[in-house]
Amino acid sequence: MAQAKNKFGRLDAIFLNAGLMPNSMLSALKTDDWHQMVDVNIKGVLNGVAAVLPTFTAQKSGYVLATSSVAGLKAYPGGAVYGGTKWFLRDFMEVLRMESAMEGTNIRATTIYPAAINTELLDTISDQKTASNIRSLYDRYGISPERIARVVEFALDLPDDTVVNEFTVGPANQPW
Repeated sequence: MAQAKNKFGRLDAIFLNAGLMPNSMLSALKTDDWHQMVDVNIKGVLNGVAAVLPTFTAQKSGYVLATSSVAGLKAYPGGAVYGGTKWFLRDFMEVLRMESAMEGTNIRATTIYPAAINTELLDTISDQKTASNIRSLYDRYGISPERIARVVEFALDLPDDTVVNEFTVGPANQPW
């Protein structure tokens, strides 16, 4: 953040896009995976927002974009903890937007809910059966991460007085 401010004179946006998805059935008791997901998917967002919020508040502008998942909109077996971290993000980002509006800080907040996007995220699945099932789904439906980049670009190009709070993005041929 300091480097961006030094180089550009201000900070305009942060894109919170880190995530882990080591899905498994709850009965597998992969508690280390659960803690890792909370550390990255929740605490990573909290730390990122905490890092930019003082600057954005002082300059009365800024944009927080965060990648959630369709798992933050729809539950599915094997995804309880991952989905829970993404449901957290949904609420957190909406409250950030609401509080900014109430406080007049003009901080925009957008949550992106990707479906099957071909990234390294699948490499974080530790349960082999789950990984195989999800891999076959992504092999059939997955689209390029460039699609998400274009959504981010669209959001950032909106006028300062406009925000799209949520984008659900996925393959046109994916039935769910």
